[in-house]
Amino acid sequence: MTSPMKPTPSWGSPLVRAPESGAPTIVHLTAEYSPFARSGGLAEAVMGLANVQVQGGANVVVFLPLYRTVRDFAPDLAPLGRPLAVDLGFRREEVRFFREVHAPKGPKVVFVDIPSAFSRSGLYGEGGRDYADNARRFALYSRAVLDAIPRLVAGPVLVHAHDWHASLALLYLRHYAELRERFAGTPTVLTVHNGGYQGHFPPTALNDCGIPPELFTFRHAEWYGQVNFLKAGLTHADMVVTVSPNHATELRTADGGFGLHEVFLWL
Repeated sequence: MTSPMKPTPSWGSPLVRAPESGAPTIVHLTAEYSPFARSGGLAEAVMGLANVQVQGGANVVVFLPLYRTVRDFAPDLAPLGRPLAVDLGFRREEVRFFREVHAPKGPKVVFVDIPSAFSRSGLYGEGGRDYADNARRFALYSRAVLDAIPRLVAGPVLVHAHDWHASLALLYLRHYAELRERFAGTPTVLTVHNGGYQGHFPPTALNDCGIPPELFTFRHAEWYGQVNFLKAGLTHADMVVTVSPNHATELRTADGGFGLHEVFLWL
């Protein structure tokens, strides 16, 4: 990313301080957020929810990948803390975090900068084809956010993941020893916006995305011989919600569940 930036500060003052009420800060993990990155209704839905929560008095932080499109709406960004070295799938990646210099009132938005994964023309692909490394891209984003939360958000949090892109965060949070300790007692929520998109990837994604092989089972992340990111989120979230009561009913049917209706019936 090329734009003038201030010197990188240390991890000193958190972006969000703990509220006096002791209520948790709501932390959203989403692949889209209006107006910075959007391809459909996900961006508007998460933006609308986050704003309503702020209006209700909640502390809210949204973590969004730093796509190229972000610069169209937020050309001036300031760094948040020093870079993090994130280990995932036997590889290490340097990740930086930014905020808007002149951010409007409302939810605080943190941009997760992983140039090798997100400095591209599209959000999910180009020329009508998905990027071949989408599994790794969003797994790395999810893992990086979990490492950043204690540095940027003071006090208790509620982790709210949206759709398949952020679902692995819930798996990591419950199965990585350091994350289990760090987030002990942290409630988690997964919202299913579009059950037709689930994040299906070959078994090679297990190593590439740091998914424990023992979770490649019908009860966790396996789906007809593939890794299913959405299923991994569904089986690890404390609560699963949908965009409407009708949507919840549809997802529990053979026609409306897109192959996951049995999993939705477990919930």
